[in-house]
Amino acid sequence: MSFILDQTGVQLVRDQWPNGYGRWPDDVLDQEMLDGWEIVPTNLEDIARKHTFVYFPGDDDPEMVGTEQQQRYQVTVRVQGFLGKHNLSVLGSWDGKEENACKASQFLFLEPGPFEYLFDAQRTALNSIQQYIFKRLSCPEHKQDLISPAPVYCSRRVFTKVAGMEDKPPSVLTSADDPLKRTRPLLPRWRVTEKVVFGRRISATEVRECDPIVFSVGDFVDVALTVDVAMHNGRTPGDPSVTAIHFDFKHVMQLCPAASVATMMLPHDPGNPQQSRAAKMMNAAINFYGKFDDREVV
Repeated sequence: MSFILDQTGVQLVRDQWPNGYGRWPDDVLDQEMLDGWEIVPTNLEDIARKHTFVYFPGDDDPEMVGTEQQQRYQVTVRVQGFLGKHNLSVLGSWDGKEENACKASQFLFLEPGPFEYLFDAQRTALNSIQQYIFKRLSCPEHKQDLISPAPVYCSRRVFTKVAGMEDKPPSVLTSADDPLKRTRPLLPRWRVTEKVVFGRRISATEVRECDPIVFSVGDFVDVALTVDVAMHNGRTPGDPSVTAIHFDFKHVMQLCPAASVATMMLPHDPGNPQQSRAAKMMNAAINFYGKFDDREVV
């Protein structure tokens, strides 16, 4: 796992969220105990110095890895923020039709809430990662699809295409995931070979795996991201190839439920004007997210 530095380059964003809520019980390593590749700076030059970009044998698409003493590690970046519009169900957006299995996805928007400064450091680092990959792949400048100034968008494909594979990976779906067995006819061609890990903080010392239905807009969450780079042929012969970069997510951890954010992350203290203002900002942000249809769970 890798963690993003703030804009000053001194402290991890993870360690600056109020009341320690950016860390979950398994985070036993402090910043000074992390290896160099486990710390992600915000600027392009430092990212290029600490990381490289390679093809692994047998893979069609490249991956970004960290380098440390000639060893290579796949980069998984952990970011924190407030959950916006999302679809985290196991089969995601799949409509039950085989021809649409290739387009089925899970997604989430990660929002800054009232903590724009902390969130902007993460957004800047992810922007720099995208720029670095595009430059390494010599993609034209206009192909860079950078994150907008608002939420961070993360998505992942639900199904893996197994048609034509000699040794097909098994499906990881359980009967609870697909009680109507809608995916059974797809098995020769499409399978769910990997699932996102979902969890929630039960106490200061315990995190438990949970069903994604427990997540709500406004939850404060920790998301583990990897870089998914897809290289496609042009639409017609002779057209240049097209490169698309997505941030895939491997785990989503609810660190504080939306209903408790204002009281647990920012306790309201009438005697502390600064804390009082922060709590009001948090309440305003939660109310804002809940009022608009495009922020609702789909």
